[in-house]
Amino acid sequence: MEITMRIDLMPAVTPALSSLMEDASGVSGDGSGLPAQLNSARAHLRSLREKLANSAAEVASLKAQLEGITKSKSWRVTAPLRRLTEGVRNKH
Repeated sequence: MEITMRIDLMPAVTPALSSLMEDASGVSGDGSGLPAQLNSARAHLRSLREKLANSAAEVASLKAQLEGITKSKSWRVTAPLRRLTEGVRNKH
């Protein structure tokens, strides 16, 4: 389900951000390439933060939609029918 996939992506972003910061701080040599690498890492970090914010907003929106559905009158009225069909499916 889309909600689960978005939620599953969020924990993966934090290690990626940490990895970028380590990569930027662990540059060896004379440091001549450091500004370019740092700018690249910062751009990538901004991109990941934007993706995280978009994912969080989408998760919040989907949760609100799901809550709206589950609290609707039609959802409550059809609850017995859903339980009945689940029981029939589990028997077969």
